[in-house]
Amino acid sequence: MPEPAPVLIVGGGGREHAIAESLRRSPEAGAIYITRRNAACARFALPAPAANYSETAAFCREKKIQLAVVGPEAPLAEGAADILRAEGIAVFGPSQKAAKIESSKIHAKQLMEETGIKTPRYSRCENAEDVARWCAKNNPPFVVKADGLAAGKGVFVCEKKEGAQKAAAKIFSGEFGARLLLMEEYCGGEEASFIAIAEGESAQPLPSSRDYKRLREGGEGPNTGGMGAISPSPSWNDALSETAMNKIIRPALSALAKAGSPFCGFLYAGIVINNGELSVLEFNCRLGDPEAQAILPRLNGDIFPALFCAARGELNKCELPKAQKPSACVVLASEGYPESPVAGDEITFSKPWTEKGEPSGDDNDIFCFHAGTKLRDDGKTVTDGGRVMSVVALAEKAEAAREKAYRAAEGVSFRGMQFRRDIGE
Repeated sequence: MPEPAPVLIVGGGGREHAIAESLRRSPEAGAIYITRRNAACARFALPAPAANYSETAAFCREKKIQLAVVGPEAPLAEGAADILRAEGIAVFGPSQKAAKIESSKIHAKQLMEETGIKTPRYSRCENAEDVARWCAKNNPPFVVKADGLAAGKGVFVCEKKEGAQKAAAKIFSGEFGARLLLMEEYCGGEEASFIAIAEGESAQPLPSSRDYKRLREGGEGPNTGGMGAISPSPSWNDALSETAMNKIIRPALSALAKAGSPFCGFLYAGIVINNGELSVLEFNCRLGDPEAQAILPRLNGDIFPALFCAARGELNKCELPKAQKPSACVVLASEGYPESPVAGDEITFSKPWTEKGEPSGDDNDIFCFHAGTKLRDDGKTVTDGGRVMSVVALAEKAEAAREKAYRAAEGVSFRGMQFRRDIGE
């Protein structure tokens, strides 16, 4: 048997913790290095540099890293995968050019139009006059989207024209890092996240999921990076999965390959289901967060071979493990999130957790994935970001998973902690 392969993970949020835990269980994975160690990852993962990607590449050569997994969208949009790949490192993550499917919503819309992927009508807007023309010709509600990356916060659903114009003004001001936007028709229905492991024109689907973007119950409050998720999505089935692969994932991969930007990584389609029809709201170039936390614990097997094979251009030689029990994920956020999150508050754990936030009993179906946390000098865990951690539970039935997740969330406490109480309802 070959020596276990050292692995680098770029990132350090809840998604990357979930990936790290999955790889940590693999007999094929050796030492795990991570570029940002939250309080949980600091206990088992080794540090890696993240000041610039050339330095990260040199580190990979020094440590003989055999697989690099780039988690967040920002490093992918900045070309991290290209720099690492140029050094001969097997990288699971798309090139900068392929990542444009997320870093520019307008680019993604054009790709969908060219390939016949169903998506809501839209218009590219460069100024307030463009927005006013769209509002005059269409009826609300409107969806206003910043063109670039916005950490899930640059999307506004507006019931009135005035609200759409105010949202557009915020985007044009540069608040979300983009000065272009698209106006989109609102498309009602049930939303689902559908993600595939992809390499070139080959792809294998992950279990479906559904995330909850708004801060408060009932879909109220500001948009966030995600306040929870469930897997599978309630109305999803094998027929819809096959349709999504044939009508969305494979056409998108084919178009990217033909454009000279073949995709390797997690390809995410945000889908709305309406009367059995699938329409794509967005593409992402990475595994969702908090969808990752809901999906990965469900996989009954080792994901290392699939990621490693894909990174080497050999995805067809491996198969993803099958999903088992349903899951529910509840995100615990800090006071002030998403506008002005407070940091530095001590986090305490009680049953069903140990004082370090690990399961205290024999239940292997509960998980605590850290995101905005760090270890203080005295060894205490404190908040260090907006979305602090995700509590996840598996059970034989979806409702039981939900109830178990909320019971587990009661064992976590920090000042100002906020979370939605309707995940999975």
